[in-house]
Amino acid sequence: AASHTASATVSITVSSGSILSVTASGNPNSGQAPLNVSFTSNASGGTAPYNYSWTYGDGATGSGQNPSHTYTTAGNYTATVTATDSASHTASTTVSITVWRKP
Repeated sequence: AASHTASATVSITVSSGSILSVTASGNPNSGQAPLNVSFTSNASGGTAPYNYSWTYGDGATGSGQNPSHTYTTAGNYTATVTATDSASHTASTTVSITVWRKP
């Protein structure tokens, strides 16, 4: 009723980064116990640098982009790698490992 007005300015920042993703593999992915598997992983998108953490499916954990792990007991395992970028975004993928015992 008094004809007063007010205004405000809002600043918006739009990032052009892409979505973080990660791929992984194990070599070999099957064999006789004890089986030493060399894992490789590669993150892309997001904001580098990346940090890699692993769970090997047998209770053990690890870190690094390309670790190795020895499976000592026969079974089917799912190794999971999680990549975290510098903005704390995460992406995960899995690798299936089959280990059999000596006949």
